[in-house]
Amino acid sequence: MSKKILSLSFFLLFLASGIFAQSLFADNSESVEASTLHVVADDESGIFFTDPENKVCFIDFSEINGYAKHLIVKNKEDEVIVDEMLWDLPQNSIYELDFEEYKEGNYEIELHTYTSVINKKMDVR
Repeated sequence: MSKKILSLSFFLLFLASGIFAQSLFADNSESVEASTLHVVADDESGIFFTDPENKVCFIDFSEINGYAKHLIVKNKEDEVIVDEMLWDLPQNSIYELDFEEYKEGNYEIELHTYTSVINKKMDVR
């Protein structure tokens, strides 16, 4: 168990240092801004975190109160683009949701647990 926590800590530290370095050395050019993933709503829960450079959203199941059951992602036209059952994944998993293949625009993530639905809005630019 401690190896998993240690691995997750190193991963989060690596991710945070990359984002910090990107912001530190960015020259504020249009090309850097053009390929980013933005979290529209504030997320204090720690469930969702992003890698803007690679257009990836990570979902940390260990931060959910209970078990993840179902993931749905819809585009701005309310079309379902991801529909995946998650009930067989461990509670301490980190799910990787790759937005690289999707068009720019607004997306809504619905993460269903056995007791609630967690909604998140993402803006892919």
